[in-house]
Amino acid sequence: MSRSRTLAPVLLVALSSLAHAQFVAPPRATSSSAPTGLPTYLGATTGPMTLYVSTSGNDSFECTSWARACATIQSAVDRVPKRLRHPVTINVSTGTFSAGAWLSGFLPDTPADASQGSYLIVSGSLTPATLASGSATGTLTAVSAGSGATWATLTDLGQSWSAGALRGKFIEITSGAGAGIVKPISDNTATVLTLPGVVTGQAPTVGASYAIREVGTTINGMLSMA
Repeated sequence: MSRSRTLAPVLLVALSSLAHAQFVAPPRATSSSAPTGLPTYLGATTGPMTLYVSTSGNDSFECTSWARACATIQSAVDRVPKRLRHPVTINVSTGTFSAGAWLSGFLPDTPADASQGSYLIVSGSLTPATLASGSATGTLTAVSAGSGATWATLTDLGQSWSAGALRGKFIEITSGAGAGIVKPISDNTATVLTLPGVVTGQAPTVGASYAIREVGTTINGMLSMA
């Protein structure tokens, strides 16, 4: 039976760790006592890989850019060696895909570069959100990074969102401090967004511009690691 699911930007499959919504398998140990490697007949990555899948792609392409994107996730997956010694990211465009993919047989090996790790992520795309009230863009008027059990909040006093209407969407900081940060929205009032947990590292500040995004990738099938 076919199942439809949406993918968030780090959406889906990670043989390593989670960002927006992903399946995860643990990375290979990197200590001095770690095994020296997996059998060479499996084939191994020779460097970081970024592959692309698009509704306008072609499975005869190399998947190495949006202009040369594959049409199916499976085609991109099949181009990845089974021994993962580097980061591998498969970026999936917005749109609806009629089939999922089999992700069996991948083995996170000792990373070639411990600072980068070794993993496989299948990442969906975000698209501008359509809102019933308020605007999908704006400027922050107050920021609280959160602390302990108190979650982070971002405020825009110029907004008029419907309470709770932005749950499950994302906020992207588009300019100013923290530009490029993407965070899920757990709840909202007319003017305040609540983010899960606390914001660590570079946090957005008052005056930063933002946009509300929603998941733009849908897969009518399963991403299976069986």
